[in-house]
Amino acid sequence: MITDDDIDEVIKLFIEVANGTDILKEVVEDYRERSLGVRIYDSTYNTGFILHQGRIRAIRKLDMPTCVIILDKATFWKILNIDDPDLQRIAIYTAYYTERTLSLNSQDGDVQIHAENLIKIFTNISEIVK
Repeated sequence: MITDDDIDEVIKLFIEVANGTDILKEVVEDYRERSLGVRIYDSTYNTGFILHQGRIRAIRKLDMPTCVIILDKATFWKILNIDDPDLQRIAIYTAYYTERTLSLNSQDGDVQIHAENLIKIFTNISEIVK
């Protein structure tokens, strides 16, 4: 079973590596004028990250991203451990439409773009973790 400490460690490592390299340059550039937040709701920590103004940082309780993706830690871990982006896409849409363990709320209406960017983010987190 995945623990809150595992999730917290992965998020912190991802933020550090992503800001220190250009692995997500394309995705981060897409969030200069808007923001994408990812929250993990069933963790004892305020866990997640936000892409905003060209940077990635830990999400705070008062952050109000233009798009927020909320998921549980089991779904986060499951998607994270899938190597194939097409299978990640299936897992994300299954979690969203069928399992209802992932929600995506967007003020700008670009749900498809945010979902595709989420896949790019998860692919990069997965590579960092492995």
